[in-house]
Amino acid sequence: MNTLSNKFLRGSLRVINLIESITNRLFVKIRAILNRTSSESITTPNNPCGWEKMYLSKVDPIKECNSEITNRLLALSEQGERMLETGCGGGILSAELALAGRVVSVCDFSQSILDRTKLLFRASGLNTPESFLMDLTKPMPFMDGQFDIVWNSGVLEHWTDEELKPIMNELARCAKRCVISFVPNERSVFYRYGRESAEQHGIAPWGREIPRSSLKSLFEDAGLINVQERTVCVAEAPNLISKIDPVFQRKIKQWWDAVSDEDPVKDGQGYLLLTVGYKKNANP
Repeated sequence: MNTLSNKFLRGSLRVINLIESITNRLFVKIRAILNRTSSESITTPNNPCGWEKMYLSKVDPIKECNSEITNRLLALSEQGERMLETGCGGGILSAELALAGRVVSVCDFSQSILDRTKLLFRASGLNTPESFLMDLTKPMPFMDGQFDIVWNSGVLEHWTDEELKPIMNELARCAKRCVISFVPNERSVFYRYGRESAEQHGIAPWGREIPRSSLKSLFEDAGLINVQERTVCVAEAPNLISKIDPVFQRKIKQWWDAVSDEDPVKDGQGYLLLTVGYKKNANP
């Protein structure tokens, strides 16, 4: 009797696994049909229209600072400091910074994205930020040291090292105290799997991305000193798989959450690389 029961259970598990596999493959195929991107979208940076498709969504008011990125920025800044976000996207991070008492300004190369960011601030009961329509590959229209901190998240990875040199020079010029960036971590297994799988299935909407294991030399070439780096957003890393493989993502996330933060398997596995570089004579 036990043998028959075991055979039945093993057979049932195989059927369940088969159904999961088929469902997941159908999900990926349907999503690829609905969201297919062109081959050029992974070999060149997105144009404004590409980002507008991602960010021009319903506005939900910001009520608290939920993002680890925001909390990292708060730890590196002080109340009242002027902070310029270069490439503001949805504007959520800058809105959270404003909620915590930072004086924020935003820039982007899409007027529609800037308008949505202003709407988000108003909906959140925040003062409308200074906003600037500009292209980071061109000289920035600011005075030297006009902002205490110049920062961005998910921006610098869209350019090669050579293309980044003049951009970094401008970011450093406009900062009084420091420059901060968050880019995809080249050594994050979950980021690499999620990104590369999305590219293979033609559903990668983020444009060209060049993940990095370090930006220290580029920061130093721009005249920044005391450059510090670490990976962040370890807990969120498995979420990057959901776009391509939601069944696998749920299983991995459950396991990942159960792993102790002290376990060496999590070392360096934050999906973002945080880099901070300071101006000469500035207080870290």
